[in-house]
Amino acid sequence: MRNIDFILKRLRENPGPNLRAIDELTNYLGQAKIFSIHENDSTQFAYLLISGHPSTRGRSPSVLFGGNPKNAKDLLKHLPQGPYTVLETPKIFLDVLEGYIPKSSEIYHERRMSLTKKNFHPVSSNRVRKILESDELALAKFFGAPPQAAQAMRGWINGAKALFGIFENDELVSLGSTYSAIPEGWSLVSIKTLDSYRRRGLSAEVTSALCEAAFKEVENVELTVLSDNQPAIGLYKKLGFILQEERVWIDCGSGSKPFF
Repeated sequence: MRNIDFILKRLRENPGPNLRAIDELTNYLGQAKIFSIHENDSTQFAYLLISGHPSTRGRSPSVLFGGNPKNAKDLLKHLPQGPYTVLETPKIFLDVLEGYIPKSSEIYHERRMSLTKKNFHPVSSNRVRKILESDELALAKFFGAPPQAAQAMRGWINGAKALFGIFENDELVSLGSTYSAIPEGWSLVSIKTLDSYRRRGLSAEVTSALCEAAFKEVENVELTVLSDNQPAIGLYKKLGFILQEERVWIDCGSGSKPFF
């Protein structure tokens, strides 16, 4: 069995917190880089992954940690040189990273949330529809990008397993997408509603529609939310999501911020 097979075996033993790593090693192995230790021991296994996901290409490197943090120090020599981002890594890795990440790093605190089909409480989502190539201008405007950036949105539109939105008078006002969609589960991202349309339940409708699509294929849905975003946490709880481990997103000179 190749080393990558051992790593995937360990990740799949606890897929929830490792969906992104499984996705990277399944679909983007040619672009991603994985460094690991103790693959033969599930209690000691740890990894550092440098993302190859399309959303991270052409930017400063993005890094994920997972497994047993006590053994992660041996992996820190593989951290990128220059600016990089540590993505959605369990908070317990902070002690290991101290002294290795720049002192000026910006740390964002997050929570992973998970949902199973059994616990799902859907809401009406009749206004939600799939985002199409013809919506590229509306998608660019939603993110404050100029019209000339619209064509660049096609990669996301065509590449996402599910990219849903709600429109008001041809204006995209609420959005949600998959980041990864693999047999072990779906990971949701970019759930956002324009400020002037908030408190109308639109994000709940979009999230519910994404979950309904997911549960036609898988048993588990994951997402990450900023720890201080209580309105979003409350929304997800009403749909049946359960709070899981604390995570961190660390801007190590890259200038990046969480995009969910």
